[in-house]
Amino acid sequence: MGELNWTHTEVTIKDIRKLYRLYALMLDDKNIPTPVHVSEKIFEDRLKSYFLNERGAFSRDEIMKLKWNMYITRGFYIKINEKGEIVKYDQDDKEKFYISFLEVAGPLATNLKQSNHEIK
Repeated sequence: MGELNWTHTEVTIKDIRKLYRLYALMLDDKNIPTPVHVSEKIFEDRLKSYFLNERGAFSRDEIMKLKWNMYITRGFYIKINEKGEIVKYDQDDKEKFYISFLEVAGPLATNLKQSNHEIK
């Protein structure tokens, strides 16, 4: 696979809902008409690193004003395991969209580089 790059850049979030251990996000993207799902850990870690605060120290409006870079897939998500390998996790619902990686857009988040890795 070589290098992973963001599948979506400069995306805004139109709506957010917290589910069990996931967030469901509606994006301002005509190619993704249904919610995308992201683990609470990934989403909350990104917010903490951007705002340099714990969850609750920033508002919903502040989150919705941000632009995001995302790696979105349909029917599966990927993770980097403890060996540094990219592993694909197929899901039962092949129509759902999943966010594997995301970052607040900006100069420090221009690339998603995982060079010389293949999805296992």
